Amino acid sequence: MIDTLEGIQIRWMDFETYAPQIYALRQAVFVEGQGLETLLSSPKDATGIHLGAFQGDTLVAGLSAYLYTQEEPIFEQWKLPPTNHFAVQFSRRATLSTYQATRISELLACMMWKSVYETIKPSFFIMGLIGVHKRLASYYVSSFGFEHYCEAETPNFGIASVYVAWVEKLKATYIRTRGIAEAICQAYHLTEPPLALFLQQNARLSYLCKDYDNENLYLKPLSFKDELPRLSAQARLVYSTQVPIIEQINFPTAPAKFLDIGCGPGVYLSLLSKNSKFEGYEFAGMDYAAEMITYAKISYGKIKWKQGSIYETKYEDNTFDVIHVSFVLIHLTNPALALAELYRILKPNGVLYVVDVNDDTFQGPPIIRRVIHKHKQIYEGHRDIMNFLPTLAKEINFQLENQFHVVATNTGNEGEVIHEPQKLRLGRINLWAMFAFIAQRDEVKDYYQNAEAYYLSSICEISIQIQSHVYRKVVQQ
Repeated sequence: MIDTLEGIQIRWMDFETYAPQIYALRQAVFVEGQGLETLLSSPKDATGIHLGAFQGDTLVAGLSAYLYTQEEPIFEQWKLPPTNHFAVQFSRRATLSTYQATRISELLACMMWKSVYETIKPSFFIMGLIGVHKRLASYYVSSFGFEHYCEAETPNFGIASVYVAWVEKLKATYIRTRGIAEAICQAYHLTEPPLALFLQQNARLSYLCKDYDNENLYLKPLSFKDELPRLSAQARLVYSTQVPIIEQINFPTAPAKFLDIGCGPGVYLSLLSKNSKFEGYEFAGMDYAAEMITYAKISYGKIKWKQGSIYETKYEDNTFDVIHVSFVLIHLTNPALALAELYRILKPNGVLYVVDVNDDTFQGPPIIRRVIHKHKQIYEGHRDIMNFLPTLAKEINFQLENQFHVVATNTGNEGEVIHEPQKLRLGRINLWAMFAFIAQRDEVKDYYQNAEAYYLSSICEISIQIQSHVYRKVVQQ
């Protein structure tokens, strides 16, 4: 019996290519192991989404997801509610007996659930349990938020217990499954393949969620009026950390086009446009929030401003020489999909310049570390995006050229910024103000208030890293 995941590789599988391995796994588990020959194949296999764990060339565990539209018979058979989008069924979860002592089955289930949730965003998940699999019902209910829906007659399996998970209720389930998948991957040095890229590469763009343009995880729960002063101050502060870094980056020579995505109120891009490094550049800024673009247009009229989504910018292929993304990727549910769009609109050998904070680098007393950790757990974006960005970017053919970081601390004087090599010393209140947005999330408000009370009554030191990555667009021959 194998009890480790060392050497395992996780892959999304195109059925046409991997059908022999998928059938071999199902034969061993369902037919030979459980006597359920009806589970060997499905009419939906060819169009399904298949996730597998490989040891060398051997598929040791797998899980499939089938997408259904309103017109398909399953809606009538299972008395499912109407929908104008997909319903997704998880099916044929199989693991070789020799690997049942590992967490591979749990990993695939969590990875499939979170990937489908964030990439396809179905109207609901469905599952039909038959035979011995019905004993797993409590596991799916407690772990993935499924609820018993009905008992239904099926053409091939007899009576199936039908379970449904309603997406609008499952934010907590998504965050939990994401956390489990990330923890297992980290423990065993596994790489999670992005579902969005797989769908793009296999001409399944119709599967992708059409609602990403409405995603605004950062501003949605916050007040623009309240955030504007903090965002403007943060922009000036972050820019000051990037001035020495910019000098070390090999940017394309002018004339060149520069795009700042997630430009906010425009303060940061305005400062960048005045840097001598970019003399002769043409600048454009884009943000999803209309109020941000309105403010930027009024304040900085010489720059081209546009409202739009990082997932679908509507720019032509190979438009920009440099794309700058500051404090944006951290707020996305699907950074892989966004990176693919940036790759598309960046010119060959163009530069992708990313700046973001990394919550995993926070240093401070346990009571404050706890609120940072709790917020990271409940946040729908990726507060640690910079940890796995190099691996993710490589999947999209971005080549990492440089990494930099600046440590922001509260060891300076109030109302003044002290710049030192790779360090930014702020006053205690100035640095704490950068974490004020956490207080507006009800899920962690009590944690934040306790941490703030401790911080303001103590002389503790805290710090966090602002990290910068520079990538080059590599064009495949």
